[in-house]
Amino acid sequence: MVITRSTTRANLNRISYRGFIIKNNNFVEYVDNFYNELDIMNEYNSVLKSFWIRHKPEIEIPSIPLEYRVKIAISLMNNKYLWNKLNKTIYEIIQPYEKILEKDESQKKIRDGETIFKIKHSNGTMICIDLNPLFEFNYWLRLMICYFCNVQTELIFLLEKSNSKVEKSKIAKRIFELNIIYKPLITSKYAFPTLRFYVTQVKKLIEFFNEGLEISLYPFGIFCPEMVTDNCYPNINKNTELYKNNNLIINVDDPIFSEIMKKLNKYY
Repeated sequence: MVITRSTTRANLNRISYRGFIIKNNNFVEYVDNFYNELDIMNEYNSVLKSFWIRHKPEIEIPSIPLEYRVKIAISLMNNKYLWNKLNKTIYEIIQPYEKILEKDESQKKIRDGETIFKIKHSNGTMICIDLNPLFEFNYWLRLMICYFCNVQTELIFLLEKSNSKVEKSKIAKRIFELNIIYKPLITSKYAFPTLRFYVTQVKKLIEFFNEGLEISLYPFGIFCPEMVTDNCYPNINKNTELYKNNNLIINVDDPIFSEIMKKLNKYY
């Protein structure tokens, strides 16, 4: 991996490495560990993946305008009551027995539709794991995921269809916004079947750094705040038509980006 010395005044004596500006060579391993963690997460499968797949309801998204689908997707995501109840249920009936549920024999039973497990503990006591309380959240989660994927698919199609880099960037901003709103879902080890979507979008944000799209710094800073510090922060390419483009300026009162913009604008 090539390491280069940054020559801009703001980054004088700092080092450019794998899409980041780092303070010195001591942070090379820090960046490498970040990418290694992404690779590990990319292989992760939720212990509940088979449960959600086995019991997923059929969902049909109505043929309504994109803007309405976006509103529905956001309203589903913003159901704080169900999120709090789901997290409480996961904490009480899944996390204490995660190692047991990870085992091949448990996963096979889940794939076969079993929802109650009686397992003998090493100390001789019996453990009963009951997955039935998860059914309360099944339709809501499936509906939320379907709307999210439906909207994202259309936005990506529009992005790829556009011939203008600025227009592509405007659409990318909409994708960033939805990803931020959906952060509790796409980073969940239990509600989302895998973490691959999360990993893919983080890597895509890093690609945008090289294209000079500084607004990509904002969702990245929300998802990976440990990688935007004075010691290590994204290397935004300042020599492109997208960098500081007047058509891509974020308003100071933007409901999603304003607060994170105030925190991170010193890095570009």
